[in-house]
Amino acid sequence: MLTGQDDDMTAPELIPLPMPPQEALGADTLFVCATQRLAQTLSHSHDTRFAQSRGWRALEATTPENWLATLHASLELRDLLPPTLKGLRVVNGFQEELVWRNVIRADLEKNLEPLFDLKALASSARQAHRLAIQWKIPIEANNYGGEEQRQFHRWHLAFRAYCRQRHLIDSARMQACLIDDLPNIPRSLLKSNLVFSGFDHFTPLEQQLQSQLARQGVRLYVQDHAAGTAVIRRVAPLDLDAECQAIAFWAQQHLNQNPTTRLGIVVPDLANYQYPLQDALEDRLAPEHQTGTLLNQERLFNVSLGRSLAATPITQTALTLLQIIASPSDIEQTSLSSLLLSPYWSQGRTEQSAQARLDAAYRSSVAMCAPLRRYVDFANWFLAEHRINAPYLSQHLMAIARAEHNLGGDKTLSEWCRLCESLLHGCGWLYEGPLNSVEFQTRQAFLEALSELGRLDQITNRCPLNEAISLLKQLCQDRLFQPKTQGNPPIQILGILESTGLQFDALWVAGLTESHWPPPARPNPLLSIIAQRAQNAPNASAAVQLEFARVIQERLLHAASEVTLSAPSREADTELHPSSLIADIPLAPLDDIPPLPWIETFLHREANALMEIEDSTAPAVESGTRVRGGTALLRAQAICPAWGYFQYRLGARPLQTPLDGLDARQRGTLVHNALEAFWKKVRDLSTLQQLAQAGLSEAIDQAVSEALAMYQADKRNEPLNPRPLMLEQHRLCRLLESWLRLESEREDPFRVLHLEHEFKALICGIEVRMFIDRIDQLHDGRILIVDYKTGASIDIKNWGHDRLTEPQLPIYASIAPLEDGEVAGVAFAQVHLSKLGFRGIGDNLRSPVGIDDLQSFKARKIFDSARFPDWQHVLDHWRQAVENIATEVCRGDAAVRFENDKDLMYCDVRPLLRLAERTNQFNATAGDQTRHLDSVHV
Repeated sequence: MLTGQDDDMTAPELIPLPMPPQEALGADTLFVCATQRLAQTLSHSHDTRFAQSRGWRALEATTPENWLATLHASLELRDLLPPTLKGLRVVNGFQEELVWRNVIRADLEKNLEPLFDLKALASSARQAHRLAIQWKIPIEANNYGGEEQRQFHRWHLAFRAYCRQRHLIDSARMQACLIDDLPNIPRSLLKSNLVFSGFDHFTPLEQQLQSQLARQGVRLYVQDHAAGTAVIRRVAPLDLDAECQAIAFWAQQHLNQNPTTRLGIVVPDLANYQYPLQDALEDRLAPEHQTGTLLNQERLFNVSLGRSLAATPITQTALTLLQIIASPSDIEQTSLSSLLLSPYWSQGRTEQSAQARLDAAYRSSVAMCAPLRRYVDFANWFLAEHRINAPYLSQHLMAIARAEHNLGGDKTLSEWCRLCESLLHGCGWLYEGPLNSVEFQTRQAFLEALSELGRLDQITNRCPLNEAISLLKQLCQDRLFQPKTQGNPPIQILGILESTGLQFDALWVAGLTESHWPPPARPNPLLSIIAQRAQNAPNASAAVQLEFARVIQERLLHAASEVTLSAPSREADTELHPSSLIADIPLAPLDDIPPLPWIETFLHREANALMEIEDSTAPAVESGTRVRGGTALLRAQAICPAWGYFQYRLGARPLQTPLDGLDARQRGTLVHNALEAFWKKVRDLSTLQQLAQAGLSEAIDQAVSEALAMYQADKRNEPLNPRPLMLEQHRLCRLLESWLRLESEREDPFRVLHLEHEFKALICGIEVRMFIDRIDQLHDGRILIVDYKTGASIDIKNWGHDRLTEPQLPIYASIAPLEDGEVAGVAFAQVHLSKLGFRGIGDNLRSPVGIDDLQSFKARKIFDSARFPDWQHVLDHWRQAVENIATEVCRGDAAVRFENDKDLMYCDVRPLLRLAERTNQFNATAGDQTRHLDSVHV
């Protein structure tokens, strides 16, 4: 207990005295705790202890900041505020940081502003301001300080002037003013007894508070939480994951012995441990969360570290929706995609299939950034074209489109706040309910953040909606959110400061490496380093941090009857060392950690829960079943059977990546369409040669214009703007003119019989529907099959192999039901500026150049004369090879089997082939065999 007066205002020395029973202190007692968590723990323990007693009263416990804020509110309500606080509005942390940002922005030259991180500067300035008040550190601009201190001195003066002008005061200065005026506050507003609990040290401001309270006759106590002697052990797990697994097994052992035990897990670097530790505990203690059998079960642990409110899915959906509404002229497709795939927008659960299909369609048909109207128009066309019934999706897209019409101009933040809440509900946010407990809490936290935005009118000027949403996003990022824990979990996962004053039955302190314990010194650069060290302010120096760590560690070693300390030995390839503060504690061996029992239980929960199957064999194709894919299926099957099965029978394919402008596929289609339009009017070589003399450019320009007009009119395509459209016109005209002049040099006459000729064929039960780009009739009546290729590489070497990895032209030549004459040859027309020409094979052909005659030396490198004595043998080989591949498809051959990894370069389902896993297995097997041979040799 503290008594007596102190004329020089120095703080009385608080000596830990034996605490009387709480009931002996009386009702007029307040517990002032170092952390809010300790305050809640003390209140809960008191309630549990006296819940069955008659006439018991709840324990009043709070932090110094919260108590002073409550006292300020009481004085304001009674109009008893001291003159230094009258008429001033107390700003919260976000509002204070916003003031600092405005002050710093005004001080910087406009051309230098983009070079600075204003948010980080404002945060550092706010911290320096609070540190100066709480630790009595002077803010000076003398020659001894650096440029940072002189600049902060200027900012601080501007900050004080800004607040005076707008009648604002920050919470740290409010507390200091209130403490100064405590002797003038009515005694009836103060408690008779104040118990300070969980403090490892007191700031000068807290010491002044104690002195002023003592002057008012308040009895002051310090609660000692020290427990008895603990059994201490130190372990050294291999790495962080092994450490988390050891902690989870330790917790499981204690809970098996006593389900009501109180376990603490304290980590200096909690942010890095949070998710690995959570996963390990769930694996070991709550497998229902992993197997999905009981997702709403109360968890056995609680993590003190919340996450940013902006990172929660509900808040992300709200912010994305508002950003789309605020910027309708330039919306990134990733933003709209996240909205479509969110369960918290529109009917995100009942219409999720329609939303996912629309998202996939956007990726292939809409530019990376496009106006909102383009997205809405495409959605209306797509849903109607594919007969997809999604009324809420259409309704809310239209609501977003209509919302943009009333959002121009500048408004106050309170006006934007009301409008944003209306927009969110009208445009589909959280339209489909109900919400579970965590979702409801998240929604309430976001609405509170939105309301806080509306209280910034006094700090900011009128602004456009985009700026208001940017402030709201920052507010949500700064606000930590943690849903209320159901029940009273036996395991508490805490940071170093959150563990203050708490007691446990068993405690594990993890991550005590030399790089994290003691924590490194980080003095605030805006205040004098010398002054910070003189006051022993937090983070001021290595000596301060060392003393801080010693005090904390000593407290933790008495916070339970059993304490385990650990530091991992490695992080990836880096060797780690334990902190010097724990190095003297003898190292104990880690307990053997058994395998997770729930995995085996889950796998054998019923008879035949799993069946072993041979994944290289797919179900056979039944007779009469249509298999989609055509020549693309046969090509994929020839390269790798698993590719053909996954992509064309199972329909697996990756989502496309949206692009600005045309992709390679669309450019190739434009070339095909332009050449088709040209040859529809120019049907033979003679007419082409006449145009080559005069009029070819005009004919090409007309054909290209028709192709581009067709592209622009297709709802599946993103229309080109005038500038890209003109560039594409020039590119196509140049490419076609080069190609057609090459074709005009062909020696033998030809006539174009068919363009984009469609045919169907049944190959061993597989219905193949294909389009031949062009069929030329030669001067002798035979036909040449031409397929356009706009890529830079063409491979026809496999045409002589048993597996045709380029079966398209062989199918056309050997299987297609063509009635226009005998096939004289097949050729790829490579329409590429760097490699213009034909590549193919033919029977007794002189032209065009690039088509090798079967009897030529070059062709015989591919087609051996003994096996392919004539052209008919080539056609027969192609037919047989194609039918063999089709037979593989029908019988279900789906093995991962290929000759060259390069052939899989354009495989869309490559991840499903698990090539890396196969390589690792092969290397492991090879390694085992090598070790076996070595042992035999030895």
